Amino acid sequence: MMIFPAYDQAWPTPEQVEIEMAAHGLSIVEIRRDGSAWQVVRPSGYARRLTANDSVFELTGLASGNPRPVTRGDPGGRRVIGTLNNCAGGVVPWSTVLSAEENFHGYFTGDPARTSEAANHARHRISQKLFYRWSLYDARFDVEDESHEPNRFGWVIEVDPYDSKAQPKKRIALERFAHEGASTVLNRDGCAAVYPGDDRSFEYVYRFVSKRPVDPDQAQRNADILNRDILSVARFHATGNVSWLPLVWGEGPPTCSARRHAHGPARGYRD
Repeated sequence: MMIFPAYDQAWPTPEQVEIEMAAHGLSIVEIRRDGSAWQVVRPSGYARRLTANDSVFELTGLASGNPRPVTRGDPGGRRVIGTLNNCAGGVVPWSTVLSAEENFHGYFTGDPARTSEAANHARHRISQKLFYRWSLYDARFDVEDESHEPNRFGWVIEVDPYDSKAQPKKRIALERFAHEGASTVLNRDGCAAVYPGDDRSFEYVYRFVSKRPVDPDQAQRNADILNRDILSVARFHATGNVSWLPLVWGEGPPTCSARRHAHGPARGYRD
């Protein structure tokens, strides 16, 4: 390890774990161009860190208040401490930023088979490959002690870099998996289309299209635009065309709707 000389991954010290948790997450930095060079602005009202152990994220959409993310530390299932393994994202049309939580499975220890989330954890490879031993000093990363904690990671987060008081959010409508990224484009009809992809081999590419167009003049109207509409999964054909299959719980075999989008630009499914 570059940070710690003589680092023992199996038995890190409490101080090393504290540093690791603080080192995970995102940095918001203000920069400006000074002649031919970019300079970091210090001090800055925008600069801050979002980390694994001291930043609070709001759960949005259908998962907010659902029993599945409920833990001892969050009996309401609405507020998550931390973000893990952040991967690609980018700026969205209303000037907030997305970041994808990728391989969250390697932060947890314990036997998933001994929990009420056994099938769910097995699907997401919880405890199958260990990256960090945070559970030595923080019980929420031991699935046998806190079986719902992994359910609180693997989402796409949205952050407003221009408002340090705005609480970052986990966008549940973009679904939970090992997000490789979440790229956003503004469609011809004014709606936002987000394309998340799964980092695991033999997994899928998805698409989310907002139900209503982005409002270019009222940022507040766009604040919850990613809570609406339905995620779709791509089916790639040998012809080079793509069908988009809306993921609607309880419809189709086993839960994917048999209804398809027409080929062509992102339009989004409408009820």
